[in-house]
Amino acid sequence: MGTNMDSPASFTYHPSLERFNISPHAYLAANPSLTDLVVSAVLFDIPLNRSEFADNSNNKPPRTLLIQRAATDGYALYWECPGGGVELGLTHVLSPSNTAKGDGPDIKTEIGDSQPSKYYEKSVQQGHSAGDDTILIALWREVFEETGLRMTRVEALIDDTCEFGNKEGTIKARKFTFLVDFERGQRGEELGAGMGMGIKLNPAEHQDVMWATEEEVVSGEELGSEPGTDGKTRGRKIVFAFDDQRERLIEGFRILNESLST
Repeated sequence: MGTNMDSPASFTYHPSLERFNISPHAYLAANPSLTDLVVSAVLFDIPLNRSEFADNSNNKPPRTLLIQRAATDGYALYWECPGGGVELGLTHVLSPSNTAKGDGPDIKTEIGDSQPSKYYEKSVQQGHSAGDDTILIALWREVFEETGLRMTRVEALIDDTCEFGNKEGTIKARKFTFLVDFERGQRGEELGAGMGMGIKLNPAEHQDVMWATEEEVVSGEELGSEPGTDGKTRGRKIVFAFDDQRERLIEGFRILNESLST
């Protein structure tokens, strides 16, 4: 899958997230009890920058992006946020062409002149990677790989306390959940039925998309076409692939609502 991109991808991130602008090998070396890292992205259908969100005259509540795992994949038909494992590669030998520089209140990362977004596009299409240069670039790659969306900003860390492993104790992973923004048109453009917002799924991994309100995330049901006992109509059930995801999404809504109210 993938979207053709002719120029190097870039995104900004809040200065408080600088500790994630390091190679996964460096992070693991500093945390020797861990063997793997996982990233997860919480995205909303309105820009995180209040100045970019000029039209809220309809007062519709913000919605977050959920993707449904394919019926033929693990955790079949469960819902989740875009994300996945940080790719270490056999060895971390890529030349660090990424640059970080001050850019107002944010820091800008460019995914290399010698290693532009076409490199990550190739990784997605061919199903391999030499490894992610940094944890934040892994986040960019996973969002693009699973949705076709191009991440433009990492606003905040939602959680870094989730850890899990296997029964044998040979794997211990830590998951980082971030609030991120992406390249898009005006609110409502291409939303509604179907993928919306130019989302492109890999059918081997995911089969459907839902933009869910906070009420829907909390209740575990999409407001749809079937009457419910409360007089509201109900649609698809929202059963999450991982137990922590509902809590992380609710925290994402809290951060978003707080930023929009200031």
